[in-house]
Amino acid sequence: MPLWHKINGKASTSQSDRRIDGQAWGKTITLFGTVSSDYMRLGTINLGKQIVFTEKTSDTFASYDYRIDGIMGNAAVWDGIVILDLSVRTRIGIIRP
Repeated sequence: MPLWHKINGKASTSQSDRRIDGQAWGKTITLFGTVSSDYMRLGTINLGKQIVFTEKTSDTFASYDYRIDGIMGNAAVWDGIVILDLSVRTRIGIIRP
């Protein structure tokens, strides 16, 4: 959770103002979220302040083989079009109509 703390300045998940209880990959999980203390960027795209989530368990996203430090939902790209280039160059873009 160190990256989550760095992004939002909260000392622990008990200070989060959002909680989501659900299931992922057949496993019960609880996500704790709060608004980032600064603007989030996706490459050169400024997404503004975003709600970022983490888990509170020892089996967090950061410990998975595919290395995830946290989750940011799709609210940052609502009313936009996401373009993924999954070729060798791997790029992402957002078009705001």
